[in-house]
This record gives sequence, structure tokens and C-alpha cells, in this order.
Amino acid sequence: MGYWTAPWILLLICWFSPGKPKSIPKTVIDGRALFSSCNLIVDAGHDTSICIGGQLILQGSIIGDSAFLEWTPHDGLNDPFVLHPTATIDSAITYTLTALGFDTANHNLVVNSNFEQGNTGFYSEQTFVSDMPGMQNEMYPNGTYTLIDNPILVNDTWPNCADHTGGAGVNMMLINGTSTIDTVWCQTIPVLPYHYYMFTGWACPFNVNAPPTLLVSFNGGLSDTLLVFR
Repeated sequence: MGYWTAPWILLLICWFSPGKPKSIPKTVIDGRALFSSCNLIVDAGHDTSICIGGQLILQGSIIGDSAFLEWTPHDGLNDPFVLHPTATIDSAITYTLTALGFDTANHNLVVNSNFEQGNTGFYSEQTFVSDMPGMQNEMYPNGTYTLIDNPILVNDTWPNCADHTGGAGVNMMLINGTSTIDTVWCQTIPVLPYHYYMFTGWACPFNVNAPPTLLVSFNGGLSDTLLVFR
């Protein structure tokens, strides 16, 4: 569920992918434990000796398409969420590298995530308008949306551009928002307990002088992050 408080926005909702905790097989190579699951191979690197107070760059590696990584504990690390953080060592410590990958059997749980099926599979409080041949003003009114392959076809003040994702898909969701809090996109997606899910999308403002503001909500609870597109 998204809320917009400014007009002129292009929104493409896409991935909602689960990662499932599993018992992870381990392979030992050259004294190192390599853990693999979800088509990932995660390696925290070799054991290293360094003087107290010294610094080193951790040599982690991940083979495969990871969605998230974290070093634990965070003690002494300049950034525990990058693959090669700098560690300041004050005592003997063991760092563990954890990565989450996509469940390849259920990669995208969003119905009509690329809008190629048209105006179906989701709910919006905005008013849907269709493209009318020979007209370019269908989306002048605030509080409207449509699904189309080029913004200029429904508003002649908008840019002449195509969907950024390429490939076979061409549709995008165009929204002319309002100054009130309205739901522009909402969908019920079944999920399982004790699983991790990633929800992502792409957006682009059409008017840099009135950047739209997006709030994301799951099960009625708003996220802590306010997204302002410029």
C-alpha cells in the first residue's frame, strides 16, 4: 500500500521475494567453511592474525545473487552490511558473514507486478482512466492513474519515455497524485511465518519542483522510511 502527497509520478511495483531459513550444507576447503543454500556460496575468508588496535579489511565473498548480507558481531566494523568492511581489532574475535538469497521456486509473489495484464490484480483509491486515441489530456486531473507504455499519450506535459525495465514488458503505472493521503497501489499477498521477504519497486517523478512522497504500509503498519523522489 503506498500513499502519495504530490502529483506526477511514475510507479512500477515489482519484486516481492521470499528467502527461507534452511539447514545450510557446509563444505570445507583449505581449512575454511563454505556454506551454500538458495544458490549462494558464502565465504567469510581466511583466519587472520593482527596486533591489538590494528585494522584489516575483511575478505568475504558471495557467489550468487544475494539480497542481503551482514557481518556479526558489529563490534569494530565501519559498516557490517558491506562485503569488505574495515575491522578495528581490540581483542580476539570471530566474525560471521550471513547472506540471504532469493527462493528460486517462488521468485515473485506479486500478481501483475509489471502491469502487463492491465488494470487487474491490485486496488487503488485513485481513479483509473483509459487512453483515448487522439487525446493527450486524460490525466490532467489529480487523483488519476493509468497503465500505459508512454506518459505523453495521456498528458502532453509529461515526457516521451519508455518503461526502464526493457525486455518484453512495456507497461508502467502512471499516477497524478493528490495533496491528501490516498492509497495508490495495494495487493494482498500470502506469506509464511519465519520467512524473509523483500519488497522493491521503481519510481520516477515527472515534476522535480513537486517531488512526490511515498509511504509504504504492510498490514496497516507504516514503514519508518519516508521516500521522497527527486
